[in-house]
Formats: sequence, C-alpha cells, structure tokens
Amino acid sequence: MGYLSWLSIGKSLVPVVVPAAAEASTLARVISAILFLDLAASVNAGSTIPELLASIRTQIAAILPH
Repeated sequence: MGYLSWLSIGKSLVPVVVPAAAEASTLARVISAILFLDLAASVNAGSTIPELLASIRTQIAAILPH
C-alpha cells in the first residue's frame, strides 16, 4: 500500500504517491538526480525559475506512479 507525500520544489509543493517504503529511497535518488541535472545543465542557464519548475515537475510526473 502506498502513501501520499509532498515534494517541495522552490516555493511549490508537489503531491507524490510513494508506492512502498522499499521503493522510497530509490525514488528519492532518482528525483535528486533529476533536480541536479536540471539545475546544473548549462542549457538551462537562461531559464526562469517557473520554467525550471515546470521541467522538473514534468520529469518527476513521468516516473512516479499515478
């Protein structure tokens, strides 16, 4: 059984459903990698904060269970 949690991105809270405790650490590492890559990529240097947040939300939504 999963549980509902919240991910803080900037000033936004994004609801996430974590399917099981065993998968929580894996999902946390993947989300951390997404954040690092999006924030460190030189292609995003000119992006605004809302653009970065939208990109991060889209990528995280693609990997989280619905």
